[in-house]
Amino acid sequence: MRLLAWAMRVVGCVLLAAATALAVGDIARSLASGATVLMPLEEAARTAGLSLFDTAAAGAAQASGVFAAAGRGASLAGQIGRQPASIVLGLVGVLFLFLGRPPRRPARNAR
Repeated sequence: MRLLAWAMRVVGCVLLAAATALAVGDIARSLASGATVLMPLEEAARTAGLSLFDTAAAGAAQASGVFAAAGRGASLAGQIGRQPASIVLGLVGVLFLFLGRPPRRPARNAR
């Protein structure tokens, strides 16, 4: 169990490091353009050489309800891919750090 907690903390630290690097890039682009510019997850994945949010993938499930647009289902991966990468990776990293923290030890009240 301790190995799993350690692995979750390591993954959380790596995700926080990636979020920090992306946030620095967002700040640099925002200062250069004079407006707030946040890199979406889709573009960050494409930059890293990943095709996680490829909307043309075969068998992509179509969402309905909230994600439906004008009667056509928008893909859930497309909606997630538009979210800012630095913020999402930072939140997921903090979540992994929280889940990987060691359990509380019982207090010693015996005197």
